[in-house]
Amino acid sequence: PVLKGGSLALRGEDGNAVAVSGGASLTVDSGSVEADSALISGSDASLNLRPGASMTVTTALETGREGGESGAIALAGGGTEAALSVVGNATLGGSGNSLLLAEGPATLDVLGDLSMAVFDGSESGMVLGEAGAASPPAVALTVAEEFIIGGAGDATATLDAGVVASAGSVSLGKLAGGAGTLNILSGAAMTVTEGTDVGGEGVGALNISSGGRFTSEDLAVDSSDENAVSTLSLAGLVAEENAELEAGFTLIVGNKADGQLEMLGNSRVTAEFVVLGALQDSFGLATAVGDADLSPGNGKSSTVRAKQFLLVGQQGSGRFNTRGVSDHTYGALLLGGGASGSGTYSAEGALNFTSVESDLIVGQQGTGDFVARGAGVFAGACVLGAEPGFGPLFRIAARE
Repeated sequence: PVLKGGSLALRGEDGNAVAVSGGASLTVDSGSVEADSALISGSDASLNLRPGASMTVTTALETGREGGESGAIALAGGGTEAALSVVGNATLGGSGNSLLLAEGPATLDVLGDLSMAVFDGSESGMVLGEAGAASPPAVALTVAEEFIIGGAGDATATLDAGVVASAGSVSLGKLAGGAGTLNILSGAAMTVTEGTDVGGEGVGALNISSGGRFTSEDLAVDSSDENAVSTLSLAGLVAEENAELEAGFTLIVGNKADGQLEMLGNSRVTAEFVVLGALQDSFGLATAVGDADLSPGNGKSSTVRAKQFLLVGQQGSGRFNTRGVSDHTYGALLLGGGASGSGTYSAEGALNFTSVESDLIVGQQGTGDFVARGAGVFAGACVLGAEPGFGPLFRIAARE
């Protein structure tokens, strides 16, 4: 069916007020639809909102409910905004598959949770924005509570040019067996008011490209999967366009298990506290790589700013490797914080600079290893072995 103009209100005492099943398609060409709930699930079921169309669901929206079923939603931009609003929770892929596409101008508002690929075997995809557009029309995504990308299934969400997104919290790979990927591409920005978990019981990946920006109050990169490691990746490969991450409070890489931070080119990470290898038996690895020199076409620089401190190896193990054009600044730099902690910091390259505003402590209660090869190191004070009985290693070498 196709709705052209006007408005349609649907009410259902039991079940779903709107149900699109089998290979059916519901298209709202213009005008508005209001429904108590909506289920888009079948062999090839779909919901299409054309420019100027809007739909409001007052309780819950589901796509791809059962195994073997699928549901697709498309918000087509082009002059007049298309809008989808869910007052309750939205599920994109319960036990089945789901795909959501939106080009601006468009808005997607979810006042509860937005969950992608909830159960084992489900798959879900989301692509918002328009790649390659010089001035792309805006796509606004708002999730008031938790945005789950990959419950126990596999999910990928890609935010492209023109997208402005916000969420209460974000979880990537929340449940055992789940995998969640969030891509923030050039011209896209996302803000999370509470915390972001890149990998929970499953595996997560947060990828930020040149011109992309992600902001979260807290962020943890972790994984309980023995066969895969959760990653936070920033790739600033375009000159004068940073890939940016800002954590308002704490960034933890490797909390209970393993996590990785990878920075390449024009990439910037800012947080109050940065911890690699927080709890016992965890491992946090960070690699920050800028260009090798400042020759024409080069000069892309990786930057980490930990306003209070960078702690490498709190109770677990941590390693921070940086080389090439880089400029890192910390309130304090601590290697081997707790008794079981082990931390290594390695800096290499004539254009690689590490500045510590207060103390650089190598082996606080645990073991520490600081290595600088041809790199610049500036510190208010340097302490080797803050407590008796701990053996730090501090090495400075000329460029080889």
